[in-house]
Amino acid sequence: INKNDIKATFFVTDNINPKIKKMLTQERLISLGGHSHSHPDFRTLSYAKTLSEFQQNGSNYGNKFKGFRFPFTNNSFWGMKVMEEFGYLYDTSIAVNHLEFYRGSVFQYNIPIFKDGFFQSLDLLEISQNFHDDWYYYQNLDKNKNPKIVAAKFDSYLKSLWKRAIVPNHGLMVFLGHPMYSGINETTIKPVENMVQLAKE
Repeated sequence: INKNDIKATFFVTDNINPKIKKMLTQERLISLGGHSHSHPDFRTLSYAKTLSEFQQNGSNYGNKFKGFRFPFTNNSFWGMKVMEEFGYLYDTSIAVNHLEFYRGSVFQYNIPIFKDGFFQSLDLLEISQNFHDDWYYYQNLDKNKNPKIVAAKFDSYLKSLWKRAIVPNHGLMVFLGHPMYSGINETTIKPVENMVQLAKE
């Protein structure tokens, strides 16, 4: 991030090493977004429990979040409703996949929610991220898989999404990654570095 002088958003839960939390809050190029208090599946939560997840997560970071990513990228009716109530500007949980089928969007859009006959278009934007993330490629690296081959596949996927779906439509691409996957070593981080370089070019 510092090498390329680019801004990035880290979506954080409350289960974070205090040293890393302090480092992230002090970095000039990093902003923080919410990712919940306890990393639950929001589809199973009531309104009250959803409210509690947002309240606790936000208060532990000074209530400065503008964006949110639902754990497991599973959003919910109550989650979206609470996000708008709390004044969030965007969600980034509905992944874009225009290579295998049409899901998500390469453009920001206002999120509609509906439940039991109730419908509302929220004053909340969806900013879609890549459908296949680093977890998809790196989750089983410890099972005798060659990191270079797996990283090359991830790199190829990101470039294909960029060149075939994003650029022709003058769209927006959000990279979804995790420090515990892309950050394993110099090989697994390479697709991220290549994507940054490609975007800058």
